[in-house]
Amino acid sequence: MRDRALLATGVDELVRFDGPVQGTTRTAVRSCRIGGVGIEAGQKVVPLFAAANRDPAAFTRADDLVLERTPNRHLGYEWEP
Repeated sequence: MRDRALLATGVDELVRFDGPVQGTTRTAVRSCRIGGVGIEAGQKVVPLFAAANRDPAAFTRADDLVLERTPNRHLGYEWEP
């Protein structure tokens, strides 16, 4: 990051592009449906943040590293900043 102007947006973009958290495991506390798939209470679910961070509906040029990307509502730390 030689260009100091890119520090604020560039660090977030690096986390979005190749973040430290790729996914996690959660246990459903009640029965529900996600994307048309039935999930039963007690069943394990694996949300993949890395996939969400490359969603073309959420990010223009989702597969490109865009250091000046703003806004950048990535899930690189397992939550939306």
